[in-house]
Amino acid sequence: LAVAFAMSMIFFFRLNIKRYTERRQAEATLRQAHADLEKRIAERTADLTATNASLEEKIGALKTTETILRETRDSAVQAGKLAVLGQMAVGISHELNQPLTAVIASTQAARRLLDDEPLPQATLREALGHASDQARRAADVVARLRRLVDRPSGTEKLQPVPLGEAARATLALLQPEL
Repeated sequence: LAVAFAMSMIFFFRLNIKRYTERRQAEATLRQAHADLEKRIAERTADLTATNASLEEKIGALKTTETILRETRDSAVQAGKLAVLGQMAVGISHELNQPLTAVIASTQAARRLLDDEPLPQATLREALGHASDQARRAADVVARLRRLVDRPSGTEKLQPVPLGEAARATLALLQPEL
């Protein structure tokens, strides 16, 4: 009985030692797995931090590019406005110069008529009427410009222009020279 008890105690101690050793090995394996996991987390965090920094740099570059693009677009719009303004100025000066030239020609013709000995009043009236018509035409150009500025774009409707009236206006412009 004593031998059986001693054998069971030896068996019990060996079993406890084996369990203790297995537990130590399991704890070591668990510590190793934990250390590996911590290492992988640290590597992943470093990768994410580097990726985040890279993204922040790219976002900064995109914002800079966007600002440059916006400034370039604004410059192009301004240049376009100036080009349109220049074209408008040429068109307006042409539109006003035609009737004013006709007024000058008509008044010069009227002056010549006054200098002549026999004064034909009908011709003088015609020359002064033509000068008055051309001055009205210049005033109409200015009025159209005012309407263009006062109204929002797109509200004015296009209307047909009688060809005969345009031809008569052209002849009226050229008549003093003819």
